[in-house]
Amino acid sequence: MKFTHKQLTPTKRVCLRLKEAREAKGMTRTEMAKHIRMSKEHIEALEECQFDMLPFTALYQKNLIKSYIKTLDMNPKEFVNQFIHEEIPHTNKKTTVPQKKSYHFSFPNLPLVIKAATIGIVFFACIGYLVIQVKHIVEPPNLAIYSPDNGSVTTEGSTKISGKTDPGVQIHINGRSVMNREDGFFEETIPLTNGVNTIMLSATKKHGKTTTETRHVVYKKDQPILSLK
Repeated sequence: MKFTHKQLTPTKRVCLRLKEAREAKGMTRTEMAKHIRMSKEHIEALEECQFDMLPFTALYQKNLIKSYIKTLDMNPKEFVNQFIHEEIPHTNKKTTVPQKKSYHFSFPNLPLVIKAATIGIVFFACIGYLVIQVKHIVEPPNLAIYSPDNGSVTTEGSTKISGKTDPGVQIHINGRSVMNREDGFFEETIPLTNGVNTIMLSATKKHGKTTTETRHVVYKKDQPILSLK
């Protein structure tokens, strides 16, 4: 009896399998984003294999995939293991450093050379530091809004606003100061009025540079049923 080796078709990347699983369940990206409390843009980045566009650690991304699959009533173990195997880099390669032969040379002016090199290194280090500080002062802060989506419609009387800015930056929502964590992440829930709500967000550095973002959220209050007598 002869045995033949069967060529196995490589498994699709985990991000593509996530998308196929969601579509098979008939769920839209907007519905998935609402279930796991993420923005639609992050769901799109996850399904398009753009993991570097997600502002989260690999551990958080793994938990995100687990929540995604559980929402579809599927076993997340296989998807999580594939994500770890494909997307988390392994840098455990050992490198060997070849031994170099040592040579002895005589430099009669070696102290002067060392002194001049030290002064040069300190000078350029100071210049580099000043350039970085000036750039930090002149550039406006980063401001990324995770939720809500602009133009979203809700029947709830409040909405959660979350996002991230640079550390040490002051966040204001509609003119009111909001606390943010040391890494710049912030989250706040604000009430909505019936109709279109304009939400103004601003991130301000201590030197005065400001970045602003605007979100519009439509609140459709449930109308009571009137009975005719």
